[in-house]
Amino acid sequence: MGYHRMFTKGFGFYEPAVRIPLIIRAPGFPRGARVEGMVSGVDVLPTVLETMRLPCPGDIHGRSLVPLWRGTESKARGAVFAMQDFEGLNRMVMLRTGQWKFGRYDDGGRELYDLTHDPNELQNLAGNPKYSDIESKLVGQLESWDRSCTHAEPRFSPAMEQADPQRVLRIREAFGAWKRREGI
Repeated sequence: MGYHRMFTKGFGFYEPAVRIPLIIRAPGFPRGARVEGMVSGVDVLPTVLETMRLPCPGDIHGRSLVPLWRGTESKARGAVFAMQDFEGLNRMVMLRTGQWKFGRYDDGGRELYDLTHDPNELQNLAGNPKYSDIESKLVGQLESWDRSCTHAEPRFSPAMEQADPQRVLRIREAFGAWKRREGI
């Protein structure tokens, strides 16, 4: 609370909001085992399925963390991605590597942070010619990820539909327009 003068999780991908430790206790793995590096929430399902010896569907974006625990794989993810809100409603997508974080808003806004030299994310380097090669590389990775994602239909609880039917309608219309543009 209070980081970047925000008193809620808010709309943004600052480290205190997205850097969350993943703690899993699973049978057959040593207590206190620690794996350094980045993982994603999408890795939980494949991990749980593997620990239960169940097959993982092929269209899942995550990967099992079991090889990291067993030591048969030594490297965690090189990058993690996140998305917030719906296309057309100032959605933000984010890519984070070990050193860099790049975020793009649908309205054209961009953020680029060097987390090694600016861990508090105070100096937005997006658009700075000195970092154009890095930004271009991260944009390419982010766009590739965004195109690969399947976008589920938005669902709303009956209470939400009754409380704010105009907002629900705007979200559905924006999502439909985006799907038509993308040919989905």
